[in-house]
Amino acid sequence: MRRALALAVLALAALPGAAAARPLEPAPSLVARAGVQAARDYARGRAGTVAFAVARPGDSIRGVNVNHRFFSASVVKAMLALEVVREARHRGLTATERALLRPMITVSDNDAASAVYRRVGGAGLYRVAAAAHMTRFRDVGNWADANITAADQVRLFLRIDKLAPRRHRSYLRNLLASIVPSQRWGIAPVAEARDFHIMFKGGWRTNISHQVALLERDGTRIALAVLTSGAPDPYGRLTEAGVAERVLTRRVLRARVIPKRLTLIATLRYRRARRHGETLLQNVWTFTVSAAEPRTMPPWRLLPSAPGPSTAARPAAPARRSPD
Repeated sequence: MRRALALAVLALAALPGAAAARPLEPAPSLVARAGVQAARDYARGRAGTVAFAVARPGDSIRGVNVNHRFFSASVVKAMLALEVVREARHRGLTATERALLRPMITVSDNDAASAVYRRVGGAGLYRVAAAAHMTRFRDVGNWADANITAADQVRLFLRIDKLAPRRHRSYLRNLLASIVPSQRWGIAPVAEARDFHIMFKGGWRTNISHQVALLERDGTRIALAVLTSGAPDPYGRLTEAGVAERVLTRRVLRARVIPKRLTLIATLRYRRARRHGETLLQNVWTFTVSAAEPRTMPPWRLLPSAPGPSTAARPAAPARRSPD
């Protein structure tokens, strides 16, 4: 009995449930190890001017040419949308506002952007820049030619949803997550293939291609901005994808951790099974299979009983006689 009990303890200790007593490890980094340096080397070898910046909350901004100014193109439309929802912090959005914001973000409609810019003006963009702690943003009287940097765009996107009023936060997140498929190039397909939830805005015109994204996975977030000029598309879009390929990690599958509660249930089920004649190793095996293959076997299902010494030695009960 002692030997059997020792075997059971060793078997249970080897199961994922034994890890329940240890504190969970922090979620793995969303930025690949040595990925930033690899992206720097890659960006410096690309034609034209390339800047990228990446950061997570509380960390410094890393990248290359992070403070180089570019014409914004349509990337600034995210700032325009944020200013509109911030102005509506104490009310719902009007039908007119919604009719402008959705096409401006999801299909990058220029007429909608011009209408919003006429309303909020450069002053509205500067309010957003101040709220996001941008340091080098410059309005020039035309939304498409506003001056942006990769570092400033990362500062914005890292908290773009949190800068929105609570009542409009999910609406803004939904807009940035709903870019039409025909504009989901560059960072987007790389991030989606690696199980990130992505909210982003791109901007492009002759010899300019930009993307800025908020990327979330496993309860953590990072922001990534890639700005390019001086090379025609699709070269710039390929540069965006190349930087993302090097910076973003693939998902790491971790061992399933069984909570303490389930480990206790296994112990109690084992004790109950012993009282009903189940053998020790049968129950340990059942626990192992149930923990490893929860989709193919119902949890804690007991294997068929094998007669133990106590049941084998028990004399058969005499047959009851039927009444005469």
